[in-house]
Amino acid sequence: MLCSCEYKIHENFIEVEKPQDSLYVSIDLNALTDGQTIFLNKETALNYSLSAFGKEIKDVRFKMGNKVWSGDDIKPNGAIYINSVDFPSGTYTLDCEMFVRAGSGSIADQIGAEGAVGKKSWPVVVDYGLEVPGMFMSRTNEEGFFELTWPQLAPTHLKLKSYAVYRNYQGNYDRIIVTADKNYFVDKEMLGGTANYYVEALLDYEGKEELVWPLGDLDVSNDFEFRIVESDIKTVTVYWKAPYKSYLSFRIDEDIPFTPDGLEGTLEIPVTRFGSSAWWDLSKLVVSFSPVDNPSQVMLRREFEVGSPGIELPDERGGAWAYSPVTGLLYATNNMTLNSYLPQDVRLQKTYRQDTSWDNVIASPVSNKVVVFGEQALVLDGNTLSPINSIRYERYSRILGITNDDKLLCYSYAPDGITCTVSVYDLDGTKIGEISFKGTNLQMSPDGKYLLYQDSFDVCLLSLKDYQETGRKILPLSYADYSSYRFNPAFPDQILVQFGDRLNIYHSPDFTLLKEIKREDEMTLEDIDPSTGNLLFYNSKRLKIVDSQSGQELLAMDAATFPWVHLLGNTLVSFDGFVFNIEKYLPQ
Repeated sequence: MLCSCEYKIHENFIEVEKPQDSLYVSIDLNALTDGQTIFLNKETALNYSLSAFGKEIKDVRFKMGNKVWSGDDIKPNGAIYINSVDFPSGTYTLDCEMFVRAGSGSIADQIGAEGAVGKKSWPVVVDYGLEVPGMFMSRTNEEGFFELTWPQLAPTHLKLKSYAVYRNYQGNYDRIIVTADKNYFVDKEMLGGTANYYVEALLDYEGKEELVWPLGDLDVSNDFEFRIVESDIKTVTVYWKAPYKSYLSFRIDEDIPFTPDGLEGTLEIPVTRFGSSAWWDLSKLVVSFSPVDNPSQVMLRREFEVGSPGIELPDERGGAWAYSPVTGLLYATNNMTLNSYLPQDVRLQKTYRQDTSWDNVIASPVSNKVVVFGEQALVLDGNTLSPINSIRYERYSRILGITNDDKLLCYSYAPDGITCTVSVYDLDGTKIGEISFKGTNLQMSPDGKYLLYQDSFDVCLLSLKDYQETGRKILPLSYADYSSYRFNPAFPDQILVQFGDRLNIYHSPDFTLLKEIKREDEMTLEDIDPSTGNLLFYNSKRLKIVDSQSGQELLAMDAATFPWVHLLGNTLVSFDGFVFNIEKYLPQ
């Protein structure tokens, strides 16, 4: 029997739509890509967003290598973390799989059994040593301000609302919002120095959720440029340049501040004292930076100590110096490096490096050879700094110098600390003689004919011929009266003896007095120029250059408190690495 009845459809039932043949799915990834392949060069959180344009997405699953991300924690919007433990450098495939409910209203749809499975794959190259083009760029724009740019984001289904720029600068952390139509930020408060910029994209997901995707960061370093370009006996000229457009204020010591014209120029500063980089010996230049539209807001300050005449070579601080009258060059060694310089403009000529540490350098007075000393002596060509040969001498030997016939003299002491042996070498390394005696405080005459030394309370003069002793005499010097003695390197037959208030110059070997030079203001003899014989005096405030033959004062100037200064080829050099050629200031 057939029968029928009518039944009113309950309001909870809906009319079932025919399932779609296909569903549209969009995937946005925050990754570096060439359009197909994803490139990763560091551990990172890979942000993603999935959209089925109104359809519900369930059961999202990612797989890369042996790693699978799935479960309730994997939502349509999120991130997967790529680390070097799970993913060493290599080539991978990233698979994304999701289930999209059909939305037809059928019972199968209502229980989540009707829908479509979407899949997408990307090749992935992981290389932690990979150099990738910078996504963030900075420049000085046409107006002179700092400008930061980044790639314009172009998502498929996400809506870009704006960018957030986080700036860490001068101890301040600021958040700046940039509209979505701009992928750049002009920072008028970045005036120089270092800063870090971090940028995020603020995105809207289907009007239901706001996403924040990090785009990356950029460290910026562009400081105020300041260097000495010229120096004479009265002024130091410095070149300066501001990195970005700003309002500048300069102040020298306690003088009235002034604003320079433009963002680049030169400035003359009066000299203070020669030879030191210590702040108490120099003038202080303070440069203040403010935004151009707010001059009273100082964003940045830079301080510079300047005032010593000459050129500063910081790498030569504490090094040993020598001058060659043959090559006309200065030589400086500091640990494992030997440099040569032109004295006139202190321009670097040649450099030689090796693994052995050196503690001294001397130059031959008659050839182009220079010698550096460490555990052994190394002889080099003074023009090219090419090694010629080495000289092995007794352990713990000290250097006396190179004579006018190109002989190297070294000395060492026996365990008693008094018995001294002087060894004589040709610069090819051949040992040609020894001289032994009991004495300390050795000085060698430049011609190799005499040795001065102290034996107990006596000062002895040892006469030599072919580096063999031919006689010795005790000089008429009272131990309580003199403070030092030495030969004049430019005049081998002259012995200089320093007394309390004077410097006496004697003839060798008869020790007759040639000249007496008064030492004023407690000045002491610091050095003798090997090329001219000029004398350098110093008293912790001033230095003075005196002609050793006439006693005439040639030059005087203020000096630093502790410069440890030398005079080499009419050039002053100090412990702190200042070099000042004084030739044009000396009487012609």
